[in-house]
Amino acid sequence: MQIKKVILFLVITSIATIFTNAQPQVYDFIADVTEGCDSFKVKFTFISNASVDTLTNFAWDFGNGQSSYVRNPDTVLYNTPGPYTITLFYGSSATNMLNNIIAKFNYIIVYPTVPANFTYTDTNEYAYYAVSFKHEKSPYSGFPAYLWDFDDGTTSNRQDTIHQFPGPGTYNVKLKTYYPYGCADSTQQAVVVTRPANMPLIIPSDNFGCGSVNVDFSLSNIDTDTITSIFWDFGNGQTSTLIDPDTVMYNIPGYYNIRLLINNDTAHTVVERNMIHVQLYSLATFSYVDTLNYDTYVLQHTGPVDTAATYTYLWNIGSVGLRNGRREIVQFPAADTGYLVRLTVSDNYGCIDSSETVIYVFEELRVQNVFTPNNDYINDFFEIDSHGSVPLSIQIFTRTGTLVYKAEGYRITWDGRTSWGMQLSEGIYFYVLNPLGGDEVISQRYKKTGFVYLYR
Repeated sequence: MQIKKVILFLVITSIATIFTNAQPQVYDFIADVTEGCDSFKVKFTFISNASVDTLTNFAWDFGNGQSSYVRNPDTVLYNTPGPYTITLFYGSSATNMLNNIIAKFNYIIVYPTVPANFTYTDTNEYAYYAVSFKHEKSPYSGFPAYLWDFDDGTTSNRQDTIHQFPGPGTYNVKLKTYYPYGCADSTQQAVVVTRPANMPLIIPSDNFGCGSVNVDFSLSNIDTDTITSIFWDFGNGQTSTLIDPDTVMYNIPGYYNIRLLINNDTAHTVVERNMIHVQLYSLATFSYVDTLNYDTYVLQHTGPVDTAATYTYLWNIGSVGLRNGRREIVQFPAADTGYLVRLTVSDNYGCIDSSETVIYVFEELRVQNVFTPNNDYINDFFEIDSHGSVPLSIQIFTRTGTLVYKAEGYRITWDGRTSWGMQLSEGIYFYVLNPLGGDEVISQRYKKTGFVYLYR
């Protein structure tokens, strides 16, 4: 029994030794901030896992010319770009401090904010409308990143760059510089790009049309005898290699750029942006639909419109007078009367179109109940007319239900024959009339059935 106790004691002692060796004392320090821009303060904290801490002596070297002898230094200022190595000596007395050292290389990093100031100069010898941009601080120590925004839909990430603008004008050019950790700066300048004095001038015979325009092009500000090759791109899919090209037709609404390459000098390609403008020609077509009130109609312009244009609508509605909306609700003064309605549409570019029609107003759709197709020019036809309001469909049956005639149109005219041309005998026939399209109001007005007597 005594031997077992000794063995158990040895096992417990070994296990305790293992756990003691698995938990060595650790001494370290941390900083609340290790990276930043330009200037920032850092707090250092000494950490230890010792159950009994007898350390009383500390000597810090912060790498920036500053030092400290406290356990947890506070508000150490870093205000010069670069990496910094932090060194700490510690001990329970001044004599054993040299035996305990912690050094962290490049532990604190201060990134610079690179000023985004820049200069620019024209470089038309390089290309038309070309401008050279130079970052004022280049070259800058380290590797900052650059982003140019030229206000024409293009960018660049070069430190210094030459940019060709699409044409003359004022461009708000922005430069953003940034280091890691978000150290950024930005600057914007209004860059005025002018037309080069030696640039050939494209002269169009016309530059605007409503719906279409025919243009002749010519050149000035250049000695044509010096031209050995030429290539025109008119922006509409047409090209030419003639110095004086043939007439060019533009018939699709939009703006067109003209490009001219002379003597294969691609760096000095002449580009005239939006030189030709074809404006959408808004036809003055319109619809008219009657409402539940027989004398009231809705007039609506149905022609195409350009959302970027401003339109004026002028309705001249017979005795009703003038109206000026794209959609008008009009009450006509009398039934069973035709009114001449004219619409004129104009836009702010000077494009004008007009159209007119007669709107026939009737209180109800009247259908005759007898006709005499005997060629005496009196009541020879069975007629139904919607006066252009809506196309109609008619079917005519015998009293026994046989379909003998059918037709469609705004005006129905039946001469007493079948659809295949056979003359029908006298008698009573049944008709079914329906509108082809329209809303419920149209259906109520034009959907009819009834009898008609054919008498010879």
